[in-house]
Amino acid sequence: MTLYRAGSRWSMRLLLVGFLLQISIGRDVRALGTEFDDLLGWGVSAGQGKIRRGVLSLSRAKGQDYAEVRANLTLDLDQFPVLEVGCLRGEYGVLVADVHGLKDDPNFIAIGGPQSKGPSRFKIQEATGWTGRRNVFLALRASKSAEIDYVRFVARGDGVARAWPKPPIPRYEVRRTAGPLVIDGKLDEASWTRCEPMSANFVLVDGQVPGHPPTVAKMLWDDENLYLAVKCQDDDLYATKPERDDNLWEEDVVELFITVPNDPKYFIEFEVSPMGTLMDIFNLRAYGGVINWDCPRWKCAVSADGTVGDRTDVDRGWTVEMALPLLDCYAQPYAAGRAKELEAQWQAREVKRENDPKFQYNHRPSPGDIWRLNVYRIDCGPAHTEYQAWSPPIVLGFHVPDRFGEAVFSAETAGTR
Repeated sequence: MTLYRAGSRWSMRLLLVGFLLQISIGRDVRALGTEFDDLLGWGVSAGQGKIRRGVLSLSRAKGQDYAEVRANLTLDLDQFPVLEVGCLRGEYGVLVADVHGLKDDPNFIAIGGPQSKGPSRFKIQEATGWTGRRNVFLALRASKSAEIDYVRFVARGDGVARAWPKPPIPRYEVRRTAGPLVIDGKLDEASWTRCEPMSANFVLVDGQVPGHPPTVAKMLWDDENLYLAVKCQDDDLYATKPERDDNLWEEDVVELFITVPNDPKYFIEFEVSPMGTLMDIFNLRAYGGVINWDCPRWKCAVSADGTVGDRTDVDRGWTVEMALPLLDCYAQPYAAGRAKELEAQWQAREVKRENDPKFQYNHRPSPGDIWRLNVYRIDCGPAHTEYQAWSPPIVLGFHVPDRFGEAVFSAETAGTR
């Protein structure tokens, strides 16, 4: 749940997939154990959960019926239909709940019966009848107490239980444009056609499974703007919200998060839907930002190959192209505003000295400078919502600056070496 201060009003933002990992129903959240840390973040939803030497210890609290930890993740049941849990002591059970479009409390399904010491396998696909990808709560529940060593997924076919390693932080070389860009969503300029993609495809937010449908992003820059292009394959373009700063994350959306270069405790969030609706937020902390902050010089265009909002036909995809003023990517809006005043004053001067700085606020990166940023996509299908990222945040929440990738500004022009 995200709480935004917007002038005198408060706006409640609830994203069911992943944000339990951040709020943990009011409790502290931590990465639970070596295997847990390699898999996903978990939240304590009942009783007590502690880590001791890489082992998760669950214990029931007084007045409660059980102890429980939950993770919210996307299961690819066609590839990983079975779960394996290693228990060192006590008795526990595994439960799952489909949370796609969930408005009320999740309806959990118990997978098998209670298990005790040793490795145990749980046939999730067989017990639920689910296929494909599902957004789920995965819960480990102990009636009294238990010590859990690991949680692993078993691949179809080879029967091997695999720990999911934490992916490295990706790095991308942002090259300069070869000429002016027209922000029209077509990406037909030579700069875009010669530009290398940020990755071959996005991945699910856990970093283990390629995104489906595929997503490819590119970036460029010049003296005034940072440019982003994202091509999204999609057979069902879904967007219904026409108002700026509406809850675009509830439908199909592309999102760009940038850590503020001159004050990295802040980060800016830009969102665009297939309808071309925009949202921009100045985040003071994770899930806490100024929603009525606007980036007035932000330019964005969308090209939709299909019918947006018609769920009865088959679409092909959509493309986002945007230009973000480098100046507006800096924090402290008052300082940025003052910089704009200084720029206007400089432009108005009749005599401009050679090498006179344009204004007293250095907003242009130098070659070799690194900005932390991330690009995300949400694909909201009728039965499953896909959460994808360039740099996987691991905990299924997008507001994770520590997992933002590295964008390195280059003096080279796109397509040259």
